[in-house]
Amino acid sequence: MSDLRVIAGQRSLAGHKTGNEDSLALCIPESPVIRRKGVVAVVADGVSASECGGEAAEVAVRTFVQDYYATPDTWRVKTSLARVVTALNRWLHGQSLRTLGEARGYVCTFSGVILKPGSLHVFHAGDSRVWRWRDGTLRCLTQDHHLALGKDSGYLTRALGMDSSLELDYRHHSLRAGDVLALTTDGVHGFLPLQTWQRILEDAARAGSGEALEALADKTLELALNAGSDDNLTVQFIRVLDAGEAALTEIPGAGQVRFPPLLAPGDVLDGLTVEAELHASERGQVYRVRDASGNVCVMKTPSPRYADDAAYISRFLLEDWAGRRVDSPHVVQVLPRPESPWLYYLSEWVEGVTLEQWMTAHPAPDIPAVVAIVEQLVRAVRAFHRRDMLHGDLKPANVMIRPDGQVKLIDFGSVWIGGMREEERRPHEGMPLGSSRYSAPEYRQGAAPTLRSELFALAVMAYEMLTGAHPYGEAWEDAVSPVSLGRLRYVPAWSHNPLVPPWFDAALAKALRLDPGQRYGALSDWLTDLKTPNRTLVPDAPRPLAARYPERTWQVISAVLLLLWLGTLAAWLS
Repeated sequence: MSDLRVIAGQRSLAGHKTGNEDSLALCIPESPVIRRKGVVAVVADGVSASECGGEAAEVAVRTFVQDYYATPDTWRVKTSLARVVTALNRWLHGQSLRTLGEARGYVCTFSGVILKPGSLHVFHAGDSRVWRWRDGTLRCLTQDHHLALGKDSGYLTRALGMDSSLELDYRHHSLRAGDVLALTTDGVHGFLPLQTWQRILEDAARAGSGEALEALADKTLELALNAGSDDNLTVQFIRVLDAGEAALTEIPGAGQVRFPPLLAPGDVLDGLTVEAELHASERGQVYRVRDASGNVCVMKTPSPRYADDAAYISRFLLEDWAGRRVDSPHVVQVLPRPESPWLYYLSEWVEGVTLEQWMTAHPAPDIPAVVAIVEQLVRAVRAFHRRDMLHGDLKPANVMIRPDGQVKLIDFGSVWIGGMREEERRPHEGMPLGSSRYSAPEYRQGAAPTLRSELFALAVMAYEMLTGAHPYGEAWEDAVSPVSLGRLRYVPAWSHNPLVPPWFDAALAKALRLDPGQRYGALSDWLTDLKTPNRTLVPDAPRPLAARYPERTWQVISAVLLLLWLGTLAAWLS
């Protein structure tokens, strides 16, 4: 099978503006990645009416390339696009709402191509454009999402970050040797006559190197500036030298994954030798494996009982992708794996003990030790939240503590991904989101998880580390209905452990409220209250009687002692 071969050139300039709010990205990977994932080119133009448009464009192109190449190889391009762009759009829109408001937020146009052997995938939102030159014919492959209100006015009807949902234009075309693709922002195509643009593409079709295309990109921007462009200018050229042979995964019905068999120590899969089975459940198996170089890692395989279940397979692939997207020293790292039809994913091996084992070995930890663990878990949860995801199963068994004290969150089996369809967000049927002992009460009513749900689970673990008990006692496990949940009463941590200060317990109690609306709205606020007494939660206690009336107190004590002495004397005389 021949590989796809291309040459490319690109350029972006601020033009007559003080800053450049355009961004672009181009990735031409080596084999075998180019065969599996293809070549990616994308341009974004920050909306000038949006105060953070330039930042949105930069984040969009960088994050898209990173997240697209992290998607499972078994996903079709259209599926990968939907997952990545949906998550990216929600994040940008969320930034607008959290920081500057919708009118001055993170909004940009977004147009790109993915070239795979024999096929071209075009995606688009806004008024940037994708062009194709083939056999002497120029064709624009995108349609502007722009409503003109007059000769010199109008507005975008669709863009990345504009709304919580995005209808992304997607087209699938054939790819041939000799094709030339061009991506432009409106600072270029808005000022070049069609005849000029055709001559430019003719020159691109004759280019013999990436350097020649770079020079052509410079010439193109110069022509646009001379034609009166008053906007930022961006152009990318890609010339296809060899279109390669279409991959089987692009043919409907092909590319089926294979479930590995149940493995035992000594078995070998894709050059990875199984050393031990770490965990097995209805959802899958986890093994410690070693590669040919002696490196140890963890392999998770799907349960063979779901080999014909498309929903389960999709969910398992989501675990792999979710793990690749999170980047934090406090979240276990998902590792690259060999090219193979077997369905599994690899993650780093973490030396240490689970939080469950740590609590057994430390039945009476001091508060600073507990806060140190909680603080690292908060960082892990934030790493998920930055990607519009929730871990979904925070519990001691999913927390590893290394010998040096570093905490790492493991297991992506219950991860919740914003923007997914409801049936894709949750684990497979029969596999509840989270463990009942630690999951928030709203899960039991079928509510969607939120960051406050994760806070609840973190607080349960903190409470358990200090007390060995559950904050709502034994009645928690059976409380499912709204009535039974309403009967639950929080048990102060100091009633189990007198060394827990009331102010610390007050911070736990607020994080553990049954009503999520009454919990902390930010993890940082909770951490602050775990370290420093919040007097709004625990008002200053009244001064003791002995402090308010010291003289009277000693008089009473002296009188009591005198009476006791007289009583003792009378008893002795009698």
